[in-house]
Amino acid sequence: MESLSQEVLLLTIPHLCRSSLEALNLTRSCLISPVLFNGTAPFPYLQNLNIDAVMLTYDGRWYYTGDYSSMNCHLQYSAEDTERGEAMLNGQEPHHLWRTEPDPEMFGALVKSMAEGMNRMPRLLLLEFCMAMHPTGDHGILFMYSEA
Repeated sequence: MESLSQEVLLLTIPHLCRSSLEALNLTRSCLISPVLFNGTAPFPYLQNLNIDAVMLTYDGRWYYTGDYSSMNCHLQYSAEDTERGEAMLNGQEPHHLWRTEPDPEMFGALVKSMAEGMNRMPRLLLLEFCMAMHPTGDHGILFMYSEA
């Protein structure tokens, strides 16, 4: 059911952006997909877009890949690690540390869709995008577009 809710949200956001909405902040480890930018309709008033995304899509696919065998599978957790475990399950910490590289097919489709969407944002002044920006590694992606 949560996947359906995410899909509905991602299909609804473009409609909001076609209204008089000037700023959109998708933060707190948002699940996104290329669907967010699909279509041909413009985003006529959108000036600021901020996206803080996680490495996985709302339907369970991953934007990152890597070598699972490089992961130390013998990590031991105790009852004291409950909070950390909950944070990992909630997407606040990475729990697939071996996923260290953007998957060319998945991430490429997202970036292509985002670039096409930006072409339909005539008033865009600032776009900030980050994914997998965790303090546990240097595998995150951050890029910005600024009109100025």
